[in-house]
Amino acid sequence: FAHGVLCERAAPAAPCPLDIHVLAPESAVLAPDLTVPVTLRVRNASSAGPIVFYFVADPGPELVWLGCERSEVIRLPPLAVHSVELQAYFVAPGVFNVNRFRCFVVSLPPCASSVPASEQAPIAVTCQAERLVHVRPKD
Repeated sequence: FAHGVLCERAAPAAPCPLDIHVLAPESAVLAPDLTVPVTLRVRNASSAGPIVFYFVADPGPELVWLGCERSEVIRLPPLAVHSVELQAYFVAPGVFNVNRFRCFVVSLPPCASSVPASEQAPIAVTCQAERLVHVRPKD
């Protein structure tokens, strides 16, 4: 746990050493201009070399991401962290999982995987932990 958020790593047999964290407030009050900050932190847990990836923020019927939903290609040095803050816009009250991120690895350090990654055939990595935000109706 980090600030009440589960830190999920891909299964030990998975070929990608990324730690993925999703940080967001626990609750918000619905308003016409409500946006909730959601921070995605991706850490290269390997000391063997850099990992090259990009991420996608998937929208849903209950939330819309404001701004860019797909990142540029990111080169993450060994043991380094990349953080980005996105804004989530909610259309109705409820409890929503804002962990809607997928990382696509396009390059791994040598010998890190028996399956090579490339931009044409990236390896998909997701964080399985939920990060729930309770959007309450305005009183």
